[in-house]
Amino acid sequence: MKVSKQLKTALLVFVILGVCIAALSFFQPIRAAHRQQGITLTDRAATTLASVSVKNGFGSYTVTLENGVYFCEALRGLPISSPALDELAENCTSLHAVSRVKTPKDLSEIGLAKPRATVEIRFTDDTDLSFTLGARVPEEKAYYMQLSGSGAVYIISEASVSDFLVDVSHFVDLSLADNLNEAVELPAQMSFHSAMADFVIEQLPETTTDGFGNRFTHRIQRADGSEAGFVDPTEFENYFARLHELRASSIVQLFPSPEELASFGLAPDNPAGISISFTIGKQTTTLRLGNRSDDVYYVYKDEVPVVYTLPLTQVPWDNVTYYALMSRFVAAPNLAQISHIEVSFPDGQYDIVVDGQTASCNGVWLSQRTFSGLYKLLCGARAEYEITGPADSTLPELTLTFWYTQTAEELAPRTPARSTTVRFLPYGLRRYAIEVDGAARYAVRAAYVSKVTETMLSLRDGMEITSAWF
Repeated sequence: MKVSKQLKTALLVFVILGVCIAALSFFQPIRAAHRQQGITLTDRAATTLASVSVKNGFGSYTVTLENGVYFCEALRGLPISSPALDELAENCTSLHAVSRVKTPKDLSEIGLAKPRATVEIRFTDDTDLSFTLGARVPEEKAYYMQLSGSGAVYIISEASVSDFLVDVSHFVDLSLADNLNEAVELPAQMSFHSAMADFVIEQLPETTTDGFGNRFTHRIQRADGSEAGFVDPTEFENYFARLHELRASSIVQLFPSPEELASFGLAPDNPAGISISFTIGKQTTTLRLGNRSDDVYYVYKDEVPVVYTLPLTQVPWDNVTYYALMSRFVAAPNLAQISHIEVSFPDGQYDIVVDGQTASCNGVWLSQRTFSGLYKLLCGARAEYEITGPADSTLPELTLTFWYTQTAEELAPRTPARSTTVRFLPYGLRRYAIEVDGAARYAVRAAYVSKVTETMLSLRDGMEITSAWF
């Protein structure tokens, strides 16, 4: 039987493919094993490192390891990065070259006449290993290396020697928050200062509910003491929830002088600077932000002589204001603190005497249902705008005075009863300035004053009062 020419060709192709596959299966494991193993220069436990001295284009330094503790004179007084130094120790005690190359007559051809780095490693058994690093191997992520003594030249991967080619600042810890327990809770205390804001925030002893039913955990006060109130929980979290994760992107300078700090905008008296201090757990962190450069701020951490860079993405609070954080309910005391309320208009006044969850208004009894709605309405004035000019000097259209229940301590010396007075003064078109105890900072739409006026004129027991006014 004749075999066709096409069949012969097909059989020949299959034979050739079979031989190629067999050859690949035979040689591939050898090549893979060779790549993984490389040429061992030293292979020991990282704990066998005694010291390493490095000299490169950035300077020189020595790191010693004794009883698991690292020391470097060049980093004295600075927070060191244990993970970075652990990696350095690993690279010192476990070095594997990719291959050995013939030593050229002229070492300058591969950058070893004037090496990039000189490294001297000493181990705990008093043996040592020294080498120099030369030029980068063309088109490869590797460098030429020459061992001291033997003079043998190798190619070694960039990953194995990268720690010998950096400045000593590479081993400084980049964490900026002193949260040793990696706490994730919001700060218990903090202060903030910028050209736009100056305030302090403190955590309340316990969660507090205001007269409108909002719950708060922190209180905010202007640094000059002119205004205080609750912190809006959502906004507080938006701005400050990630403070415990603050981490610099790089180090610009170690041990800066006062003049150098000023050049980065980090002088303590820089009027355009931003400072923030926050306490999480028992750890307090204080930072100063200076000039901006591209997408980073220069930052200085008190008592740490380092200029860092901090990505803008980690600083949502650089332009925060008191108004952005405050509760918009400007006067909403908890009902349990109130003894009576005065609601005044230009042509009349209502006196509301509080008795627990109920009250009487000008002698007319109000049930719990009616009074609950009324009280929420009276506490419902919200700061909708920051005023930029003076309020109208005419008489207020509405005045609310909340009188507080006096404690036994206050009654004993006959001290005057405490109160909060809120006046609504005409301010622009269909708005009223909200003046709290003599200070007018915010405005609300006229709809609020209209709602309160209409409610008080038609007030009677049994009516259902909603706090919605817009």
